Amino acid sequence: MKAIWLALCLPSVLVTAAKLPRRASPKLQHDLVKEAAALARLSAKRAHKSHKAAVSCPDNQFPAVNVTVEGVGYLKDILAADVLEQLQTNLASHPDWKIGKPWTLSMVADSIERREDRKFGFAGGEGFHVFTVKKEQVGQRITITDKVKTLPGSTRLEYRGHDPITLEGAIHLTNICLRPMTCDTFFDQQKTACLNDDVWKRRENPEEVTGHTRNMCCERMKCIEEAPCSPATMYEKRSDYDTAFGSKPEQCCTPKPCSKDLCTSSLWEPKPGNVFGSTKEECCLPRDCDDYKCTAKYVKKPKRHGQDGSPLLLQGNSDSECCEPISCKHIDCEATDEWKTNQSASLGASLEDCCIPQFCKQHSCSPATKWEPNPKAILGSSNPSCCTPKMCKDFECEAGFQLRAGAVIGGRGLMGSTSNECCEKKSCHDWKCSDPTKWVQQADESSRGVQRKGWSDEECCTPLMCSAIDCVPESLWAPKSAEELDGLQGSSSKQCCNPRWCKDYTCTGDDPERNVTSTTWYKKVDTNHFKFQGSTDEECCHPKYCSEYTTKFPTKYRRKSETQEKPRLGTSEAECYDELKCSDYCCKEKALQLKEDAAQLLGSTDKECCEKPS
Repeated sequence: MKAIWLALCLPSVLVTAAKLPRRASPKLQHDLVKEAAALARLSAKRAHKSHKAAVSCPDNQFPAVNVTVEGVGYLKDILAADVLEQLQTNLASHPDWKIGKPWTLSMVADSIERREDRKFGFAGGEGFHVFTVKKEQVGQRITITDKVKTLPGSTRLEYRGHDPITLEGAIHLTNICLRPMTCDTFFDQQKTACLNDDVWKRRENPEEVTGHTRNMCCERMKCIEEAPCSPATMYEKRSDYDTAFGSKPEQCCTPKPCSKDLCTSSLWEPKPGNVFGSTKEECCLPRDCDDYKCTAKYVKKPKRHGQDGSPLLLQGNSDSECCEPISCKHIDCEATDEWKTNQSASLGASLEDCCIPQFCKQHSCSPATKWEPNPKAILGSSNPSCCTPKMCKDFECEAGFQLRAGAVIGGRGLMGSTSNECCEKKSCHDWKCSDPTKWVQQADESSRGVQRKGWSDEECCTPLMCSAIDCVPESLWAPKSAEELDGLQGSSSKQCCNPRWCKDYTCTGDDPERNVTSTTWYKKVDTNHFKFQGSTDEECCHPKYCSEYTTKFPTKYRRKSETQEKPRLGTSEAECYDELKCSDYCCKEKALQLKEDAAQLLGSTDKECCEKPS
């Protein structure tokens, strides 16, 4: 039964085996059976794949065939003549098969080769879409994205290995797909394309969309779909909301300015500036009783607190809302150190009525190294109120010492009037490199774990040398010579590189020696005060747009289409217009017919294209 099954699957192998002498070696017989079994497995897999639906491949330009590779040598075609002709025809009719355009080739490869891996690819230059089929492996999924390097008529898929393939049915290629690069591949290459963008978003199912640019793989967001006009109390839809593009309120909506009448009560005041909204919470700020000054007969109401202990807002701007009648219990004598509570006082409207003054003359300023009496202070019972601080910034350290960092920086400064309080030995830890673009701070400790001492760039910093800097972008900056870089410090292109000037650049199409001017660019001109920097058309030249050029022969040419995102460049009919062939024209007068050489004539009128029959 096994022999019958192998014969049905692999007649060529069994015929070869039948031609062997009856006394063929056991090893040869074993190898034949092994190859037959491998071919049987491949045949079963291919049958399963053909029964199973083919892998989805929109816009596939490869003919719907499987390819068997056998009996080919170096740089020989692996496609049958009719298959190759069909492939070339498909590519010739496809607008994206152009040199330099990215295409993706994918397939499933099976190999019973036992000697080596095999390499294949399209002819053109050094080859493109080159792929390798591993030996003795089935179900190899191969995907390559590369740029086209040949015209359709010259496109050939060839074997690019040096050793010929002689084994019958050596390699089978199935589910072959050749199509322009899809957007999922584009997004793999451009990780951030159309992400975190207010105007563009990625198209759905990018693996099914052909494209290699933002315009092809993304779509502009529409206001009606993104619905950004929220909250409705602050924004309303623009008149062109249904057709406008955007995803932010400022792109799609009209703000509702706050009405001044909303915040007229004593409880609210208008928010400063131009505020949008239609509710008090959006347009107004609550008036806080903390900001209101009670009149002579009132004091502030006591603070209220929530369940978590946090103070609650007491809202208002009047005595009735924020204050209560005066009694000494409302006077906080202990709020400062200038007064203390007078237990015998019960009614009053001031500190003098309800409290006992604390005089500075009864206070001792200590420690004496940090405080001294303030002769102008009268009320108080603490150092801050009655004394003047002695600041380290006013102290002069002895030789070899410096003021501590806290003496000159920080919120309050370092207090003291002695060397122990104000000074410390100088160290690199306190030194800041003079120019961070030319120096980098060394570690606080040396390699021996000893604190690094010093007070200069040379002692405490490591120089940044221009010799380690790349000149980027290359279109704006050129490397300096070895002599210029010798000993030069810096960490930026401006410091370490020579600028490229547009005056030394020739726009594409210009030929000054032949007095030829570009039809697509004209050069930017430096002024006395400004020089243009760069070495590309975009940096050094102004574009000449086809939209600004008009042909003198409107009946013979039709303007080529273009998009706002990518306007067409040129100042000639060949660049900006398509020819109107007389062969595509229909004579309006019934008595006329197209001229005999209409295919070579340009025009779109009876006079240009038609004549009376002879």
